[in-house]
Amino acid sequence: PNGDGTQTLRWVETEENMALLQAALEPLSAPRPAEDGAKDTRSPALRRADGLVDLVAMTLRHGELPISRGARPHLIITITEPALRSDRGLGITASGEHLSNAAVKRISCDADLTAIRLDTNGVPLSMGRTRRTVSPQQWLALIARDKGCVFTDCIRPAHMCEAHHLWHWSEGGPTDLINLALACGRHHDTIHQQGWQIVMGSDGRPELIPPPWIDSQRKPRRNRHWEVQTALHLR
Repeated sequence: PNGDGTQTLRWVETEENMALLQAALEPLSAPRPAEDGAKDTRSPALRRADGLVDLVAMTLRHGELPISRGARPHLIITITEPALRSDRGLGITASGEHLSNAAVKRISCDADLTAIRLDTNGVPLSMGRTRRTVSPQQWLALIARDKGCVFTDCIRPAHMCEAHHLWHWSEGGPTDLINLALACGRHHDTIHQQGWQIVMGSDGRPELIPPPWIDSQRKPRRNRHWEVQTALHLR
């Protein structure tokens, strides 16, 4: 830990093991242009770091990992309901890291949620039933509809995406297909942090509303990549 909300990882490995890692990171660390077509300004080292995070997230979501205490390993975050509803609330991970309210909301878009009732001394009294916010059937429906990240020009497929709540569950948003859209990790963060909004078009497909500093008229945009791919596939 660096004491400023960041941590530094130093890793020395054999060339054989690093070759395996580089093979996995290569497609995840390729330069990605910005929304306006500008070049990716991240350094190669930062792209590899981002790719490593994507790789870990994909493995936790879809990989076969050893069972720990009766469950697959996951990131566990504790946050009170008032803190979650507050703009300045903080969540705490099982290993002690503090995450911002925005980060917790983004992660909780596609996560198991457990409600725990506490007494005035903070002692647990009862636990609500854990529920999966997106069921397997809903996930299949999202894949069939969105196919991949709905963010403009993103080419990341569904298995690299998370389910985003258009109207956040903590604010009363339902876990229904009409309130869900696929977003890759990078663009999921962009949506939560930079003022983007996703709405459903008249045909029931997600559309992106850019923040005013990108488009003052906030005209809806779509990711045409997956529509083109579908058309080619149907031919």
